[in-house]
Amino acid sequence: MRLLPLLTGLFMVLQAYAAPGSDKLTKLSVDTLPQHRFQQPALVRQFYDLVKEPYPWVQRKSLQRSLLQLVHSSEHWGLQEKDYSIGLLDSLYQNSIALQSIQDTLHADETFTNTAIHFFHDIAMGNSSQPVSYQGWKYIPDCLDIPGLLALAIDNDLLEELPDAVEPQTQDYKAIKNTLAQLLEIRNDTSSHEDKVQALIDRLTLLNILPYALHKNNLANARQIIPVRIREAGEALNTIRWIRCIQKVQCIVVNIPSATLQYYDDGNLLLQSKVIVGKRSTPTSTLSSQINEIVLYPYWTVPSKIASRELLPMIKRNPSFLDENGYQVISAGKVIDAAMIDWKKYSSTNFPFTLRQSTGCDNSLGIIKLNFYSPYGIYLHDTPWKSLFNLSKRYMSHGCVRVEKVAELAHLLLKADSTALDEVLQKGDSLNTKPTTMPLSQGVPVFIIYNTAWTDQTGMVRFYDDIYRKSIPLPDLRQK
Repeated sequence: MRLLPLLTGLFMVLQAYAAPGSDKLTKLSVDTLPQHRFQQPALVRQFYDLVKEPYPWVQRKSLQRSLLQLVHSSEHWGLQEKDYSIGLLDSLYQNSIALQSIQDTLHADETFTNTAIHFFHDIAMGNSSQPVSYQGWKYIPDCLDIPGLLALAIDNDLLEELPDAVEPQTQDYKAIKNTLAQLLEIRNDTSSHEDKVQALIDRLTLLNILPYALHKNNLANARQIIPVRIREAGEALNTIRWIRCIQKVQCIVVNIPSATLQYYDDGNLLLQSKVIVGKRSTPTSTLSSQINEIVLYPYWTVPSKIASRELLPMIKRNPSFLDENGYQVISAGKVIDAAMIDWKKYSSTNFPFTLRQSTGCDNSLGIIKLNFYSPYGIYLHDTPWKSLFNLSKRYMSHGCVRVEKVAELAHLLLKADSTALDEVLQKGDSLNTKPTTMPLSQGVPVFIIYNTAWTDQTGMVRFYDDIYRKSIPLPDLRQK
């Protein structure tokens, strides 16, 4: 791509464009920008300070046409053309001869500029923030100078190459975008010949788009799933674009439907791990927060609902249950003798105690916990039941996230302090080892998200179960 080498010298170019005397617009243009209700008028102004031509869109019909062609192809990036004033742009393109005044000319040119900035921003950094139930870490992606790149592309007649230059170049993004292209091709293929029908069914199954193989007579039903998969792939692309800026620093991304974790640092994917997330009745909440400390040999303070609804019946059936599993009973902040309690007096409605599991390898949290704040009391942690990571459907926790490679993740987070982690772990994992808290030198953002389209650890795109039923229901594609 010819535009990519130009990006290397972008900031030098921008500085030259912004030199004194390079203002390209009259005061009238600047004064009229706010009344047009552009999404980000400051970025529109910035573009005109950088671009060489005063009114590039109005002066070059070919430039308008190129932008319109790109916007009309929005779905190839998982976007929707209706979000970019496409009707107004089409009208301006077809009726530009009707511009009667400098105000009309300015408004037309600024409208194309505003739409272009909006469109290329969405391709580069996402068209919306990731919806999460709790936003404990405020994050707005802003790692690309879209007005500057747009001006550079226009000055060098490379507008059509700008999408490739600004969109993410990660393997997962490319794989999902390629799958989206195939989905759109399938949707647009109206073949009805028997051999093509069977080939289409086989292709859908091969691409993991269908949940199970279908008979060719069910093609009409099979086609119903395509719009759902297109939307899911588009949402995944938007998520990847949205998190790209923080990936260049440091972050953890947990995707619930795929039950996987990714750790990024300095733009590199350094770790992938299987995780176990909440079952449908006790779902893991989506959120953004910051991991600020690692706890070794943590106590597990049992959530009250689990203690009263799940453990209390076990205690009543087996008085030795607490001792056998390393639980302590706490009342008024003090550990009390469980043998002195008449458990039959209590139920889920009047349970007054706190149960705490002692440290060690049999602790439900394992020996490592990654702490971050959320109103849901969840965290990332180890587990003594490693074999569960071999399951393909790993939705079985009470809401916390169990991490298969938690020790490797802890080492990466601690960086220079990781030797201290090894020293503590080498002391053993005996029962009642005192918890050790290791603060991170800098908080690490963690995002728990929900995307049913995602790549697996081999890089293959998969469409996962909508375990929490958040998505649009798939049609029933089974033969009747």
